[in-house]
Amino acid sequence: MEENRQNSGDTLMKVRGLEVYSGERLLVGSLDFDLPRGKCIALVGKSGSGKTLTSRALLGLNGQAACRDSVELLQWQGEPDQSLDLSTLSQTEWGEIRGQAIFYIFQDSFLSLSPTRKMKKVFEDVSESHGRKLDTEVLLGLLLDLDIKEPERLLNAYPFQLSGGQLQRMMLAMSLYTDAKLIIADEPTSALDPMLRREAIELLIDYTVKRGKTLLLLSHDLKMMASYADQFIVMSEGGIAARGTYAALQKSEVPAVLELLSASEYNHQLSFGKGKAEGEPLLQWTGLEVSYLQKSNFLRSKRLEVLKDLSLSMSEGEALGVVGPSGSGKSTLAKALAGLIPFKAEKALFRASELRSLHRNKRIQIIFQNPISSLNPKRTVRQHLVEAIELVHDHWGIEQMEERCEELMHIVQLDDIYLDVWPSRISGGQAQRVALARALAMEPELLICDEGLASLDVVLQKELLDLLIRLKEEGLSILFVSHKLSLVSRLCERVLIMDKGQIIEQGACEEVFSQPKESLTRLLIEAELMQ
Repeated sequence: MEENRQNSGDTLMKVRGLEVYSGERLLVGSLDFDLPRGKCIALVGKSGSGKTLTSRALLGLNGQAACRDSVELLQWQGEPDQSLDLSTLSQTEWGEIRGQAIFYIFQDSFLSLSPTRKMKKVFEDVSESHGRKLDTEVLLGLLLDLDIKEPERLLNAYPFQLSGGQLQRMMLAMSLYTDAKLIIADEPTSALDPMLRREAIELLIDYTVKRGKTLLLLSHDLKMMASYADQFIVMSEGGIAARGTYAALQKSEVPAVLELLSASEYNHQLSFGKGKAEGEPLLQWTGLEVSYLQKSNFLRSKRLEVLKDLSLSMSEGEALGVVGPSGSGKSTLAKALAGLIPFKAEKALFRASELRSLHRNKRIQIIFQNPISSLNPKRTVRQHLVEAIELVHDHWGIEQMEERCEELMHIVQLDDIYLDVWPSRISGGQAQRVALARALAMEPELLICDEGLASLDVVLQKELLDLLIRLKEEGLSILFVSHKLSLVSRLCERVLIMDKGQIIEQGACEEVFSQPKESLTRLLIEAELMQ
C-alpha cells in the first residue's frame, strides 16, 4: 500500500493493518491510510465493498455486528504532541471517545434513535453524556441553518413522527452540535432531496473542515463528492482499489473506479422513456386528506394537515413518479395508498373497488426507504420470503417454496447463499433487494417504491432500475417516490411534483422536466444536474 506523506502533526488518525473478520472469514483488509486534520476524505465504493465495516472499526463498533477487528496500529492524535493507540482501549474507554472525540452519523437514522424519546430529549442525553448542558438557542439556530422548518415542533416530536429527510437532518445537527474532532458520516444525505443534499454537505463541511476538524464521508457517488472531498479512498471487495484526488481518479484505469464513474454519470443525467401508458384504470383517488392530532399545550392538541385535497390516477402498466422536497408528503401519500395510515377521501378506488382507510390489499405492496428496519431481525431471508409466498400460495409444498425463493433471489440478483442469512449480516443494498424480493413474492399489481433505491450505490441503483423497467414492461404498475429525478425520468411516464402536502405540478416527465412551470420544479432540476 502506498503511504500518506503527511507528517504526524498534520495527521489526526493513522491506520495500519486494519482487518475485519466474520468468524474466520476476512471481510476487509489489510488497510493502511491516514486521516489528515482539517480535510474532507471521501471513502467511496459499491454496496458491500467494506466502507461501513471500515468506518465502524475506527470506533470499535464492529463487535456489535457479529464481526471483529484486527489492527496493527490505530493511532489517534488528539493534539499535535499527544497520541493514543485506540486499538488498546476497553469498551469503557471507547465510550469516552465515541460522540465526544469521534461522532458517527449512521445511514439509517431511524435505527439510531429510540422511538420512545422525543428529539429534544435525545439532544439533552447527548449533551449530558459529555458533561454539557443543552443550549436550546444554539440548537434552534443550527436547525434553522439546516433548513428544518418549525424546529420547536420537531424537537417535541418522536422519531416516527418525522420524515426520513427530517430525521437525517436531525442527525446532522447532532454531529455539528458536538465538539468532536472527527465526524464520520455514512451516506448522510441519501434521504435528502437534491437541494437539501447540497446544502447539508456544504453546512457539514463548514462546521467541520473549515473549523479544523476532519470529515470522513462515506458515499457511492463519486461525482457528487467531487466538489467536496480533498482526497478519495476507493474500496472494492474489502480492499483499497485506488486513492487520490478526483482529477486523478478520472484518469484511472482501475475497473472499480471506472464502474463507479460510469454509474455516477448515469445517475446525474435525465433520459426519457416512453409516453403515458394506455392501460385500464388502476388507481382513482380524489380528495385525499391525511392529518393527525398533535399536542400543543397541556391537555390541548391541534390537527396537523399533511395531505390536503389531493387527487391522482394511474393506469395498468404505468409507472408514476412522485417528487418533492423532504417533508413534502411523498411518504405519507405512499403509506396512505398502501393502507398503512388512516386517511379520508371522496373516492379511493383500486380496480374500481373501494379501498377503506387502514385496509391492506395484498395486490398493493410497498418497499420502504429504510430496508433494515422493514425486516424482522429474528427471521432469515428465507423465512421472510416463505412468509410472503404462503399468503399467496398456501397450498404449495416445500419443494415449490424452495424453487420460488431461489427464483426471487435470482430476480433481485442476490446469491442463494443469502437465503439463510439474518438481516443484521447483510448490507443496506442487499437488504433493499431482499425487501423487493419479499414484495414481489406477493405477486402485486401495484408496487409502491418509497425511496426504494435511496440507500443503494449508484451501480446497484442502475441495475435495480433496469429490473423495475423490465417488471413494468411485463405489466407491473409502479408508484415511484424518489428524490432522484434522473431515476424518475428513466422509469416513469408521468410525474407529480409535491410541496407542503399538495400536488403543485404534474404531467409527462419529458414535458415537466424540460419545461417546468413551477419555481420549485426548476430548483429541483438544477440541483440534480449540478450534483
